[in-house]
Amino acid sequence: MIERALRILEKNRVQNRSIINFCKDYPIELVEIVGESVAIKGKSDRDWVYISSENLEEFKELLKRISAETCYAVLEDWMLPYVIADREVDWILSCIRLYLPDYVTLPKTTIGVKPLRPEMADYIFENYEYREYTDSDYIRERIEKAGGFGIYDGETLVGWIMTQDDGAIGILNVLPAYRRRGYAKALMISMIQKVRKSGNVPFVQIEESNIPSMNLAKSLGFIEDKNVHWVKFK
Repeated sequence: MIERALRILEKNRVQNRSIINFCKDYPIELVEIVGESVAIKGKSDRDWVYISSENLEEFKELLKRISAETCYAVLEDWMLPYVIADREVDWILSCIRLYLPDYVTLPKTTIGVKPLRPEMADYIFENYEYREYTDSDYIRERIEKAGGFGIYDGETLVGWIMTQDDGAIGILNVLPAYRRRGYAKALMISMIQKVRKSGNVPFVQIEESNIPSMNLAKSLGFIEDKNVHWVKFK
């Protein structure tokens, strides 16, 4: 069933990049297919449901089949009202997805970065703004599966970046005392290069209110794609 689902998803690889990437890195526990619409469930830090659909009736049928699920990832704007209808929401995290076209040339940076190590996960989690949405085990797993980069002041890790479970570049942070030195830009450039070398299109998912990250992404050539939402029910 998962092979059939992936064949459908590959028909629109650009729009389905998050689901396809997730399926590559995590075991899939549930697959539902209605026409050309697909829903999958797999576990990273939570049991996440991803849905790909361009047809409202097929989408509604999928929702009937997965109505008991509690965590949904990368929902599009039009999907959100149907998913949350008549349910008690714990939280919603909404972001703007941006992608970097192949034609964009990256600026050079002289700031050195080093690979992250899994044992850094607890420290990164303690200094992560979005702690309520994940845990340190997830960060450790992301480093083990896909790596990441850090910047150091002596032995102290002062900035870092990696990719999320759907392949999005994220978990970017520079400690307050080290900001405005070009560290975030250097980290982004290094991760973009890594993603491109793997044959994938770099993309980020940023809250609209996160002006510094949004400005950084756009300064490097990222283009807005669409809004995406994560939902957890009580």
